Amino acid sequence: KKIVFVSSRVHPGETPAQFVWDGFLNLLLSDDCRAVQLRSQYVFKMVPMLNPDGVARGHYRTDTRGCNLNRFYDEPTLEAHPSIYAVKSYLTSQKQNLKLYLDLHAHASKRGCFIYGNHLSSCERQLANQLYVKCISLNSPWFEYKGCDFSRKGMSGKDKRDNGLTKEGSGRVGIFNATGCTHCYTLECNYNEGLGTNQIGSCTGVNFPEGSAMANLFGESPINGYEGMKMKFDRYVGNPSRMTTPKYNREMFCNVGEGCAIALLDMAGSNPLSRLGGTVPTTNPSRGVTLASSNWIGVVNEIKQEITRKRGEWEVIDQSVEIEDGGGGGGAGKENHFAERWLDSGDCPMWKWAGDVQQWKQPERRGSMAGQR
Repeated sequence: KKIVFVSSRVHPGETPAQFVWDGFLNLLLSDDCRAVQLRSQYVFKMVPMLNPDGVARGHYRTDTRGCNLNRFYDEPTLEAHPSIYAVKSYLTSQKQNLKLYLDLHAHASKRGCFIYGNHLSSCERQLANQLYVKCISLNSPWFEYKGCDFSRKGMSGKDKRDNGLTKEGSGRVGIFNATGCTHCYTLECNYNEGLGTNQIGSCTGVNFPEGSAMANLFGESPINGYEGMKMKFDRYVGNPSRMTTPKYNREMFCNVGEGCAIALLDMAGSNPLSRLGGTVPTTNPSRGVTLASSNWIGVVNEIKQEITRKRGEWEVIDQSVEIEDGGGGGGAGKENHFAERWLDSGDCPMWKWAGDVQQWKQPERRGSMAGQR
């Protein structure tokens, strides 16, 4: 089985990260059929506090020595950074099996829940990189894909608070450089509020009782608050997008954690209750309008177009994905020809995702779930 690694509280004062971690773990420990599928596919390595001394002492960002541990993943030492040294040593030894590295944080200024991802030179790898993040937004109304950053500058920028240390020593960059894992991320949640809510579809394959489509429009997770471990139809219902500014609470942070876990199943095409292509509840049933969320091919094409728009800004072009220009043009011609062919192709690309060849298409729907689901 491949390994999914999730860590939290390297910055001890970032409590929203702890709630996201709780939501991820609580889903895994539930009897939800998606949790059963996740446990059958992956081995989960969960670290609740990378900086327990800082938490115990009430520190905001540093350990007992005044160090920001999230700037030493490039060259950690056992004596000065024992938890970081242990994490990097283990993941490096398991780099052939590492599927996902996710480090959880909180942000004091930028609003919303979003991800800092790495900037990869290969278009195919960058597509896979951003697809996982997009899938989170399709499973949690509180996660904002538009706020995510996959820039090259985000992998090397300096922070004045850290005495000139760069983000090359952060977890997502340090682990990526050590393992080559495509899916290395820093997830950030604002302490207070977001910018809006996502439109997410209801889970496909569920027979909803009449009148339940308007239930739970904001998508709060009953598994992390309201109903304990009791399974209810409301948790499978989607929600329309809303422009109102959400004020975060524990249940919302936990829901983001669930979305991070469920997105793994959408990426692997093994989600028994996928929201891709699901019906979106309407806030005005009298209009009689039924919306549907994006299906898998639509999501892939959306990310392909985004990458193509930004491709001209990339400094490194992966030779393995260049397509020769039949007109005999130079590099610019090759790039334009590549973009045209890539966007117009009716087929989704194929590539190795952490060792498993996946064809990127909308997962086939499973049989409908029984009423008790």
